[in-house]
Amino acid sequence: MAENLPAKTHYTKKIVVLINGETFSAGEFLAAILQDNERATLFGTTTGAEAVAQSAYAIKP
Repeated sequence: MAENLPAKTHYTKKIVVLINGETFSAGEFLAAILQDNERATLFGTTTGAEAVAQSAYAIKP
């Protein structure tokens, strides 16, 4: 399906992500990435905070 899309097509509509105390790990990362890149607005309560114990490291080529 994606192979039929033009190369520069991307989703341009507003995105709302609902989060709460049951939101953990990958859900937290996805919500944070979307928010940090101004792609979504987050609504809800504090998440489970599992992601704060994880770290990201740059990989040198």
